[in-house]
Amino acid sequence: MFEKLPPSIKSHPSIAWGAGIALVVVVGFGAWSLLRSRTTVPPNPRAARIEQLENLARDAYKTGHYALPIETSSIAYSKRALELKPSNNYSRVMLENSINGGKYQVQQALKRKDFAKAHQVANAMDHLLPGRKDIAALKQDIGIAERGATASRRQNAVAHPKAGVTASSRQNAVPHPKAGATASFSAYHLHGDKAPADHGPFCLGILSVSGHHLKFSGRSASRGQKVHKFDFACSAVREIKKNPRIASRQGGFHVRTASANLNFVPRDSSPKHVSALASACSK
Repeated sequence: MFEKLPPSIKSHPSIAWGAGIALVVVVGFGAWSLLRSRTTVPPNPRAARIEQLENLARDAYKTGHYALPIETSSIAYSKRALELKPSNNYSRVMLENSINGGKYQVQQALKRKDFAKAHQVANAMDHLLPGRKDIAALKQDIGIAERGATASRRQNAVAHPKAGVTASSRQNAVPHPKAGATASFSAYHLHGDKAPADHGPFCLGILSVSGHHLKFSGRSASRGQKVHKFDFACSAVREIKKNPRIASRQGGFHVRTASANLNFVPRDSSPKHVSALASACSK
C-alpha cells in the first residue's frame, strides 16, 4: 500500500494510514449521498384522499348535486373529508353551503308545487345529516305546504255555474289588483353576477308596474347587503329582457334604463313574469 504513496507520505506510515482512512470515509459518504438522492419520501395517503374528496365535493356543488344522488353529493363528500380531518375548514364551509343549496332546491320545488321533488331532496338531506333540527323543520314546512295545496284543490273542485253571475260566484271571485297595478310579483334583485341559488348577494322584494311606473321595493337582503328601492317611469325603461348568461337557469332578466341596468330573478323562477312586466310597462 505504501509503495504507491508519494515520498513524503511513504516516509511516514502514520500519515499514510490516516490518508487511507480519509479516503474510505469520502467514498462511503459519496455512496450514502447517492443512495439518499434516489430515495423519495412516500406520499401521505390520508392527505391525498382528503384532497380528492374536496375536489369531488366542489364538482358536485358546481352541478347542483347538493344532496342527490346521496352517495355522490357534495354533502356526502364533505362529510367524508371531515371524518378524516375534523378541523378541515374548507370542507366545513362546503358542507354548510351545500345544506343551504339543498334548502333552496326544496323551496323552489314548493313554489312549483312539486312536492315529490321537495320530499326527495329533504329526505336525502335527513339521511345524510340525521338529527339536524333545521332539516326536520324543512320537512315540516313541506307537509304544511302539501296539506294547504290539497285543501285548495278541494275548494276549487266545487262546481261553479257555467253562465251568469250569482251572489255565490261574486263572493268566490278572485279580487282584482288595486287600480293602476298591472303587474306585481316577488323577485330577487341581484347585487352581482350570481343568482341566489349560486349564493350570490341579493335583496328580495316586490317588483311591480303601477301608475306607469316600474317599482322595486326591497323587503330583506342576504348577509351584509343593503335593501334597495327603485322607481322608474315606464317611459325611461328602454328594455326588459331575459338574460342570456346571468342567472339564466333561474329565469334571470334585466331592466335597462337610461341610467341603470338591473338584474332580477323571479322568486318562483316563472318566465311569464318577464313578458307580463314588459307588457304592463309598455301600455
